[in-house]
Amino acid sequence: MYVGFKCFIAFNNREIYGPFQPSQASGSDHSMPSCHAEVNAIKHVIKVKNIKSLHKATMYIIRWSYNKNTNDWTLQNCIPCADCVNYIKKFNINKFVISTNNSTFIKVNFDYIYNNTKPSTGRLYGS
Repeated sequence: MYVGFKCFIAFNNREIYGPFQPSQASGSDHSMPSCHAEVNAIKHVIKVKNIKSLHKATMYIIRWSYNKNTNDWTLQNCIPCADCVNYIKKFNINKFVISTNNSTFIKVNFDYIYNNTKPSTGRLYGS
């Protein structure tokens, strides 16, 4: 099964940055931890906009998978991992739109993300 992740950061739905996706810390050593899409997005936007807070931003996080048995793409639940949630908190993002298993998107706040996050499966660098 193929799984994909994308993250966008938008300001007033007019200024959109992305898509961002996870990246390997080292292309030659796959045992090294990844930099998750949410962290890639935040690092890029704060650098480009030269700002320290993203309190006016909305983070869009999308996860999907391809199932060979059904030959179809489907949206999946996409709550950031615990490491990403801790990183996101540093930049005051409180508005999110996330994909769900019901093939829909929902608007949620930071408390929803924080209360539904799970531990990371890989450690982040630069967090």
